[in-house]
Amino acid sequence: TATLLHDDVVDDSKLRRGSETINFKWTNLISVLMGDYLFAKSFRLMVSTGSLDLIDAISGATERVSIGELRQVEETSNYDLSEEEYLKIIADKTASLFSVSSEAAPILAGENGRIRNDFAVFGEKIGVAFQIADDLLDYVGDPKITGKNPGNDIISGKVTLPLIYSLRHSDKGKRRNILRMLSNGVSEEEFGLVLDYVTKSGGIDYTYRRAAEISHEGLSTINGLKDSEYHRSLLGMVDYSISRIS
Repeated sequence: TATLLHDDVVDDSKLRRGSETINFKWTNLISVLMGDYLFAKSFRLMVSTGSLDLIDAISGATERVSIGELRQVEETSNYDLSEEEYLKIIADKTASLFSVSSEAAPILAGENGRIRNDFAVFGEKIGVAFQIADDLLDYVGDPKITGKNPGNDIISGKVTLPLIYSLRHSDKGKRRNILRMLSNGVSEEEFGLVLDYVTKSGGIDYTYRRAAEISHEGLSTINGLKDSEYHRSLLGMVDYSISRIS
């Protein structure tokens, strides 16, 4: 929650999941300070567990989130961004939190071997798939469901997988034209042209496939768990990570 409060300030977001953001309803100052408070509260709760391994894991994840967000800002409007670089950014800024959340239970249960690693990998994969799906929703999401208008990422210069794929798999003429439009800044009215380009270039379909592939990679790490309500809950996480775009 703390990272989302800060993220809404960075992105100047007005809505999150259909509700007004704290920074829009009040001010950026309130949103930042509330995020800081929640960070401090979370670390206080961590200390109460007495687990140095948990503190180390969550501290590492927090560091990765900051690195990922900084990299994303650094790569704004970088239309040469590769898929590999994009995946690294979202792994840090989003998947690190999924990973440490999944890893926390084995840590507190005293597991420090394969089981702990499997849960960490599971969370990382699901987090990456979740963020890929979230980025795809910026192109094809229903505003009534997502709570935000499509095209925000493109308009703000955020380069995500649908565009990355399309720029590398369309003919030079179309690529040159779309890059000219992007470099001049895309308006809400022009977003439809970008969406048409990305759709016809295969970027939408490819992004959906990658989200599904990576979520299934995560699923494979917990296939050995015995059936239980907890296992079924984890399977539900996998389904949810991509069901929003199906």
